[in-house]
Amino acid sequence: MDVKKVLIVEDDFFIRELYERALGLHGIAVVTAADGKEAIEVFEREKPNLVLLDVMLPEISGMEVLKYIKQKAKENNDVPVVMVSNLDTDESINEAMRLGANGYKVKANSNPVLIAQDVQQLLNG
Repeated sequence: MDVKKVLIVEDDFFIRELYERALGLHGIAVVTAADGKEAIEVFEREKPNLVLLDVMLPEISGMEVLKYIKQKAKENNDVPVVMVSNLDTDESINEAMRLGANGYKVKANSNPVLIAQDVQQLLNG
């Protein structure tokens, strides 16, 4: 069985750790990045199967990282990207979906276990 790899892009160490543990319980390998610049570097190096991406990040915004990943989608087999943010405005959700996000989770309305279950479903098709 192929072990799936998820890139978690989250500038809050505590939240990043929670997602990492929850995904690990599902047998998913995790790589992480703390800002948008690092996210692009790790994405290129690690070739993850899915990206969990915060919207508000230092260096480069999550929306810019999303745009970058989706522009490279053809050569990366259209890697799914799920935005995870406390920004729950229609404007940011619509922007993310327009740029090609495969989902948008509001941190306050979700938890790492539910997000891990959603990730598992996306990875399994």
